[in-house]
Amino acid sequence: WARYSDSDTFFLDRSSVDLLGDLTAGASRLSQAGVTDLVLLAQPERPFGRTLLGGTAAMTYGALELARTIGARLVIPSSIAVFGGAEDRAGLSPDYPRQPRDDFGFAKSTAEGLAESYAKSRDISLLIARFPHLYGPGNCRPTVLINAVEQIRQNAPVILHQFRNGLPELDLLTVEDGVRALRALVRTDRSGIFHVGAGGAVVVGGRLDG
Repeated sequence: WARYSDSDTFFLDRSSVDLLGDLTAGASRLSQAGVTDLVLLAQPERPFGRTLLGGTAAMTYGALELARTIGARLVIPSSIAVFGGAEDRAGLSPDYPRQPRDDFGFAKSTAEGLAESYAKSRDISLLIARFPHLYGPGNCRPTVLINAVEQIRQNAPVILHQFRNGLPELDLLTVEDGVRALRALVRTDRSGIFHVGAGGAVVVGGRLDG
C-alpha cells in the first residue's frame, strides 16, 4: 500500500514491487509517482514456523530498503502478540519489553526489532502500529471466537476454558475499525510506536452473548 497525497493511495502487488527480489524498477516507479509513505501489508504464504519468521524478516528488510531508496516513511502494522502472555496487554505502554511466546508473536517482534535498528542507522522515518485481536470477515483469529462461532452454527454447546482468575479476556477490534485506524495513522506525519485498540479487554463469553 503506498500513498502520495492526503487522498491518493494505491495497492502494490508482487508484480509491481517484489520485496524479495530486485527493487530497482519498483523503486524507480514509486519515486516518479512521488510516493511519500509505504505500508507493509505483505505476509508469507505459509503463516507458521520458520517460514513465517524468515519470510516476515525478509519482507520487512525489503520494505525498509525500498523506503530508504525513495525517501518514504515506512508504516508497519504489528500486534500486541509481541508481548506474549504479559498481563493486561491492552494497557501496556509502547516501550514495554517485547516477550513473544508463539510463532506469530516472534515474527512480529523480529520485524519490529529489525525495522527499529535499520531505521535508526539509515535515518528512515518509521511508524509501527500494534493492533489487538482483530475479528471479522476474512480473519481466522482469534481462534477462541472462531471456534465458538462454528459451534453456534452447528447448534452445539460453546465450551470456553476458564482460568483460575475467570473466563478468557481479549482486547478486541473489528477488522473494519482496524483499517480505519491504520488509514488515519498513515495520513499523519508521525513516527514511533502506537497502540491501536479499544483500550481494555472484554470477557469472551460476554462478547458471544452480545
